[in-house]
Amino acid sequence: MAARHKTDRIDLLRKQYLSGEAFVQKFPAAVQPYLLLSRYDKPIGYQLLFFPGAISILAGTPYACTPDLSLMAIFAAGTLLTRGAGCTINDIWDRKLDAQVERCKSRPLPAGLVTVDQAKVWFVVQMAAAFGLLTCLNWNTFMLGLVAPIPIMLYPLAKVSTKATILS
Repeated sequence: MAARHKTDRIDLLRKQYLSGEAFVQKFPAAVQPYLLLSRYDKPIGYQLLFFPGAISILAGTPYACTPDLSLMAIFAAGTLLTRGAGCTINDIWDRKLDAQVERCKSRPLPAGLVTVDQAKVWFVVQMAAAFGLLTCLNWNTFMLGLVAPIPIMLYPLAKVSTKATILS
């Protein structure tokens, strides 16, 4: 009986670790809803954004040279911030629908852990921090980075309008 309990506990810890829940739980309770709003508990989204760009940075590194670690760090932080901002704006625009969908009801906005105004401020904070990172990069990258928020903000709107068209 005790062995089964230990196995269940190990499975739960493994699930929490893989889902990012353990990471989020290490922060103070007041911060956790914002990390959940940015989906820091779901690391696959960041990984899907980070790895193609990281591979590009590596591919652009001259043979037998070490890649620019500061560039890699800026890219990693920017990935976290912009993906988090995208998830935040998505939840702001989908909050009424999310409240009706079983798997989304526990998200911070429908669950009442964060207000819409708090979520908007969190979105601005993330985008401002990402803008700060852009100022560390060359001019062409900076200009491309200024355009990146447009699809980040339009994707959730396109998704909502597509749903509305399909459902009507």
